[in-house]
Amino acid sequence: MPNEIESYVHRVGRTGRAGKKGTAITFINDKTQNLIPSLVSLLEEAKQEIPDWLEEKAQEYRKPFGSKRGRKGGFNRRGAGRFGGRDRRYERRREEDWDNTRSISTPIKPHLFD
Repeated sequence: MPNEIESYVHRVGRTGRAGKKGTAITFINDKTQNLIPSLVSLLEEAKQEIPDWLEEKAQEYRKPFGSKRGRKGGFNRRGAGRFGGRDRRYERRREEDWDNTRSISTPIKPHLFD
């Protein structure tokens, strides 16, 4: 599993070119398991069957940090997990929100100093 969910989508997409069908096998390790919730979201968007064990694992990572899972992975407020994976879709949404906020904000008046 790549460190970024978009890379995963790109790699899996390359195996299914020209309308061909097949099975994608993904290996998830400690460094990439924080991407499981994003993977499940992508599978849901594509209307794919999600194995029960994968959905359960995604739920573990969606729990708040105060749960019994503690701080062993999962997502932080910036969309990145402890293991280094980043959710670019989250970052893109944050940038869009920032752009929308910036366009309606009032400019700051400069202060002049003597």
